[in-house]
Amino acid sequence: VFFAIHEGEERAMLTGVIGGLYQDIAVGSVLGHHVLCYVLVGFLVGRLSTRLVTEHAAVKAGFVFTGALVQGALFTLIQYVQQPGLGLLYPLGAVTVPSAFYTALVTPIVLMLLDAVWGRPERDAFTRELG
Repeated sequence: VFFAIHEGEERAMLTGVIGGLYQDIAVGSVLGHHVLCYVLVGFLVGRLSTRLVTEHAAVKAGFVFTGALVQGALFTLIQYVQQPGLGLLYPLGAVTVPSAFYTALVTPIVLMLLDAVWGRPERDAFTRELG
């Protein structure tokens, strides 16, 4: 989500591919499940960030919360389609919603540190569209 806000949807999708592959390998799930979820979230947040003012910490935290919910819901849906015995609603309520909430709580601190490392984006929506 940071790269979607900071660099645009292309960088966010690339980061989603790398992070998704790493998570698929580390967890031992089928390759591509996390990749698909992260790439879709990166693209959606990247497109939305071009149309919204994303400088306020609450907006960034909202993006992170929504992105985490969408990613968790997509992954849970994919898992449910392949293994219906695992259930659909329990993983959403017990894992996805709490993890999205706590991730959004620490988002302002983490994004402040990442802004210090990478610097603030200097381009606006007009220069992003022009290339």
